[in-house]
Amino acid sequence: MQGWGIVLAALTLVAGPARADTTAPEIAPAHYTLQARIDADGTLHARVAIELTAEAAAAPMSFLLGERFAIDRADAGTGGNVAIAATDQPFPGLQKITAQFAAQGPARLELDYSGPLTGGPNSVAAFAEDRIELSVDNMWFPVREDISLQFTVDATFQGIPADYVAVSQGTLTRADDGTVRMIRARPDIDLPLIAARGLQRETLSGAEFHATDPDGVLTALFRKHAAQAGEFFQAWFGPLREPFRIVLLSREQTMSYVRSGYMVLSDGGAAGREAAKEDFPEANPARHIAHEFAHAWWSPADAMSEHYWMSESVAEYAAIRYVEATFGIADAQRLIERIRERGEAAGPVIGHGRPSADQLYRRGPLLLFELEEAVGRAALDRTLATLGRDPPRETAQFLQALAAEAGADAAAGFDAALRRDGPLGTDDEADADVP
Repeated sequence: MQGWGIVLAALTLVAGPARADTTAPEIAPAHYTLQARIDADGTLHARVAIELTAEAAAAPMSFLLGERFAIDRADAGTGGNVAIAATDQPFPGLQKITAQFAAQGPARLELDYSGPLTGGPNSVAAFAEDRIELSVDNMWFPVREDISLQFTVDATFQGIPADYVAVSQGTLTRADDGTVRMIRARPDIDLPLIAARGLQRETLSGAEFHATDPDGVLTALFRKHAAQAGEFFQAWFGPLREPFRIVLLSREQTMSYVRSGYMVLSDGGAAGREAAKEDFPEANPARHIAHEFAHAWWSPADAMSEHYWMSESVAEYAAIRYVEATFGIADAQRLIERIRERGEAAGPVIGHGRPSADQLYRRGPLLLFELEEAVGRAALDRTLATLGRDPPRETAQFLQALAAEAGADAAAGFDAALRRDGPLGTDDEADADVP
């Protein structure tokens, strides 16, 4: 999930001081009702209602929206008030909308706004000649300032051209008048949508695979390894727990991102040009799509907490294991060595709040390979197989499953390794008393 661009790069700024975060996300999610119209020139007209739990609404709450949108109406209910101000946090080009609710109990914030979909410090264009690509990176809808509010969705979109194929999370339908409706009952922190001309769909290992250039070199590799990785992971972690949709866009931006049941990749730009070279290592795109596919199982951990390593570190470990099974130990070892230097210097994975990118994508996977060596591959595989069928939200759940399979000493040692600073492979590893 390394492709969140500006937004995820800025999350450490949003999160504030490092903290030992051991709490789960809000039990009751928020709910977004959105009505959107997209004009032919890419202008968005939106009406959003955000329903919040009594607990969430008890204190003032701030949301971020791109500064390019003019807010025509902001309503926090009877007795409530809304303040709007420009902000450059976590990056320039935003406005902060702070709502204070008067009544106790559940609350509702309503906003009407309009403006260009594309503009400001975006990491990807939301509106192009042949597609519409919406995600939190565009800051096109109000998102809580820590970008971690879990919410369900009922959204309608008007103005999407009739020849565009739309893909998103949840259930997507298209009415006779062309209106696209998205209903998502599973909470997530984003409201993503792709609508593009020429998207073609097929089913691979139970997942939907959509591509704008099915015959592209990189698309062919992604298709091949999506199918194979899907089978590999389902044999290991169990069947897919929800619909999973993969979208391959032919665009210059090479960023990729994953949300609950939803993956977007690029087969164009520099990535596409590299894939066309004769000496291009096939294991690279194989690892990439395997990592993203692994999030079909490894994703429930709160992205703003220290537990997030169970999404990214485990997905990267699983992806390298897929590369080993498909291409052999040499290719897997090459990938391991590529992450070793920065992983060694990355610092503790947990115990200080949300891990850094190096801790998530490098040190965490290396620690899992150390754990594999300590307890044996079979024991770790059984642990991950158990957890994959009911993915954990907190590190304690991972350690409990590990203890049940490999013993309390192994779990305690791995906990210490996750918290350890300095080089890997020191004497306090989890292998001291593990057979």
